[in-house]
Amino acid sequence: MSSVTWAFIGTLFPFLMTLTGAGSVFLFKRQALQQKSALFLHFAGGVMLASSVFSLILPAIGKTTDSPFFPLLIGMAAGAFFLLMLEPFAHRGFFRQFPGASALKGASAMTFLSITLHNIPEGMAVGLSFALAAKGEIPLMSAVTLALGIGFQNLPEGAAVALPLCRDGISRLRSFLLGAFSGVMEPLSGVLAALLLSRAQILLPWMMHFSAGAMIYVTFREVLTAKQDTPSPLPALCAFLGFLLMTVMDVMLG
Repeated sequence: MSSVTWAFIGTLFPFLMTLTGAGSVFLFKRQALQQKSALFLHFAGGVMLASSVFSLILPAIGKTTDSPFFPLLIGMAAGAFFLLMLEPFAHRGFFRQFPGASALKGASAMTFLSITLHNIPEGMAVGLSFALAAKGEIPLMSAVTLALGIGFQNLPEGAAVALPLCRDGISRLRSFLLGAFSGVMEPLSGVLAALLLSRAQILLPWMMHFSAGAMIYVTFREVLTAKQDTPSPLPALCAFLGFLLMTVMDVMLG
């Protein structure tokens, strides 16, 4: 089999785990989701924060051959800035124009977008690993281990996308499909990474930090301002800058 085929097969498990997590919308009543909306919001925040650190930032630092300082600082700052600029569109219901997303706005839209973005570099990492294993450059077991690790942490991520959508008024089926769509990015980006093997290896750390910055900003934005009627992005920006400062200092002194 070609390296591209290997990349596609390798990313199927993480995608299926996202699919399984999104299927959790069929286990809860809508009334229960609305009553416990704050709990599900904080659950999603915890999932995104842990995923940002353990599946994006730390692996990206390990993949940076030269100084990891600039990819970390520029990538994370760019990711947060991207979500900050996109936020007004999300809260105005910009995503309503897409089929099946009539209630995709506000916090659920930001969570959906950030996790979808985060699945792109994850898919690239898995796809690259299987493509390199197909060429005999790394052991196959290393690629399998990576796919398993990302796959199992995709289980709560699928739920973190689908449950808030269902809570906000989207039907169970559409919430499930939108959660599944966030996972589709992994096979697509994995195949693309295998096709662009050499270039993808260079860009991957930058994309991982970009996605981490976006996810961390969304986590602070929605959790810190959950009970405010007219939330300001300033508390989230301060929290993000504090996180970024300590992370950069740790890398520089590490």
